[in-house]
Amino acid sequence: MQESPTSFGSSVQDEEKRSIERIQFMLSSQSSFTLGVFDQDKLIGLARCEVSTREKTKHKADIFSVYIHPEFRGRGLSRQLFEQLISRAKTIDGLETLLLAVTEHNAPARALYVSLGFVQYGFEPDALRYQNQSIAEMFMRLELK
Repeated sequence: MQESPTSFGSSVQDEEKRSIERIQFMLSSQSSFTLGVFDQDKLIGLARCEVSTREKTKHKADIFSVYIHPEFRGRGLSRQLFEQLISRAKTIDGLETLLLAVTEHNAPARALYVSLGFVQYGFEPDALRYQNQSIAEMFMRLELK
């Protein structure tokens, strides 16, 4: 978030306010999972998938917090991470659709998502603002079936 503030909906300040208990809950929730990419014992990337627990939307899951450390980008790690995430999502009973949002400035991520079969279904101009800069978001989905 510090390196690429226009690529995330959350801010460093928002995340610093999040309690350890909330983070522990998120990581242990039965309705979500977080995958990590490691170099030896150092976490260098992650992606989070949160399946809806609401009756009418439990066929969908949102993908959040996608990140690969800049030093490790361009090595195909994001693709491997997403392939694992998609593979795991396909094992969840009743889950049919993965959703994500990506900012207009993040062309490499958009290209990866398209190459994996995600399609854009929405666009929100002025979705985020950072240092008085308006940032649009694209909303994408992948049908698992």
